[in-house]
Order: sequence, then C-alpha cells, then structure tokens
Amino acid sequence: MVEFMGTSYLSSSMNGTARWAAPEIFTTRDDESSAWVPTEQSDIYSFGSIILQVCTGEVPYVNLQRDVQVLLALSRGVKPSRPATSCMTDRIWDFIQTCWSTEGHDAGRPSAEEALNLIQGELSLL
Repeated sequence: MVEFMGTSYLSSSMNGTARWAAPEIFTTRDDESSAWVPTEQSDIYSFGSIILQVCTGEVPYVNLQRDVQVLLALSRGVKPSRPATSCMTDRIWDFIQTCWSTEGHDAGRPSAEEALNLIQGELSLL
C-alpha cells in the first residue's frame, strides 16, 4: 500500500513537482528510513516525464488540475496516455514507458547512458 505524506508537507517541499517525480518518492516501507534520497533511477523516471512534456508542450497529467490528483494516479499506477502528436514516435513512447517502469528493486529503468543514446539517436535524425 502506498502511503502519502501530508499535503502540507507536499505543498511546502514539493512545489508542484509531483507530475515529474518517481512514485517511489511518495512511498514508505517499514524497512526504510523516512528520508528519501534521489537516485539515478528516480531521475530517469523524471526524464521520461520531461521527454513527454517536450514532445507535447504540456505537463504530465495535464488533465489533472491538482497535485493530490497526480499523487493518487501515481499510487494507482496510472501513467499519462500516449499523446497524438507526430513527435511521439513508437521509439520515443517505448523509451518513456521504460523510464516509467515500476517493476523490481531498481525498477528496470534505462541508465543515463541509454538516455543519452536515445537523445543522440533522435538528434541524428534531424
């Protein structure tokens, strides 16, 4: 079960970043301390959300007005839908989906090197 911190904490410390944040930021497990430390894997999750925003010109979860709605979506495993834009090729969408993976301990997300390779590959097509 995902456990969320109080909204007063979120509003004072997150400042609207929930739309890009990895879901594990908002989870608490009995065997972990309450302090969360960013990782390459959590950054990669956010990178996937940034790619979505660059391709669409809209923030992730654009249809949700409040951060608490985004947090509920994250807790349920709901991810943004694939947008209908020519920028969103199958390759880019598949990469975003991999960035948003929540499977396993390290979540199975791409490495920073793999993210760089995607960017370089896309730029070479321009």
